[in-house]
Amino acid sequence: MLCRNQLFPALLITTSAASMLVSGCAGTSSSDVGASDTTASTQPGDDDTSTAENSGSEESGSPNNDSGSSDDDSGSDTDTGSMDSDGDGLSDAAEAELGTDPNKRDTDDDTYWDSWEVTEGTDPLDPESRIYIGYWPYNPDKDSIEDPGWNSPDATASTGGMVPHFALEDQHGEMVDIYDYGGHDASIVFDFSALWCAPCRGISEWLSGGTSDITGVFSTSFPSVPEKVNTGLVYWVTILGDGATQGTNIVLEDLQAWDAEYPNEKIVVLAETPQKLAVDKYVAGGWPAILIVGPDMVVSHYPDFSQDPWSSLRLIDTEL
Repeated sequence: MLCRNQLFPALLITTSAASMLVSGCAGTSSSDVGASDTTASTQPGDDDTSTAENSGSEESGSPNNDSGSSDDDSGSDTDTGSMDSDGDGLSDAAEAELGTDPNKRDTDDDTYWDSWEVTEGTDPLDPESRIYIGYWPYNPDKDSIEDPGWNSPDATASTGGMVPHFALEDQHGEMVDIYDYGGHDASIVFDFSALWCAPCRGISEWLSGGTSDITGVFSTSFPSVPEKVNTGLVYWVTILGDGATQGTNIVLEDLQAWDAEYPNEKIVVLAETPQKLAVDKYVAGGWPAILIVGPDMVVSHYPDFSQDPWSSLRLIDTEL
């Protein structure tokens, strides 16, 4: 498997940047599967009484719902025993037993609603006990998304293909359910990268705010992408699929080192499993492989890597 040795034809790159992009790359082998210029879906998620809002806690930058008190009466009921003043899915009586605030969906201000924490077994009174250490998105309705399975004809590596339900370890050593990224008013970007791939590292350096010849190429060509990632307009998911040498597995230390070198609190860094189910499906002949997935977990843009391997970045820059 090779890494991308060129940006798409519209880009003008310096000699030094070009040499960085091809460092360690002999060329590009690609597949024509799934070519499309379809733009990403921007359908909204569920209403705020059942799932997370796109605007999260200002302090943590989380995409999950804010921690303020509810001003609506969506949870009111003539039966006071089942009244839910804040509309978080827990009755006021249940909140009294828990010690949580019946007028505040997120009592401990950790960006996760009290009812979600009860469901997931974390403490709604302790901000250090939360669903994800990294404040990643959470979708309480993820089980309603139909999982096609890896071998289903509906789970094609193409625009319109359904993403299978999977979970991978993140840089904090926690398992992250990829369907938690669904159901929100934001598209999801899957960035399949390899430790040995110079363009892969260049993208992560660029998104972490680093400056170099290679990040300058991306900044000039796709100027709005970092801001869209940092403000939560898109969710960026980096999946490390190959180790320091080709064919080796990713371990937790690799995730931690990547996150330390290219820090961005908005970006989860995940380790592909030794089975490499996701890599085998979505990485078509070279690294990095960047595709866009809609809130419904359907691929909304799968590039024709032989023609324009960077089309996802252009679509994020101009369409999302």
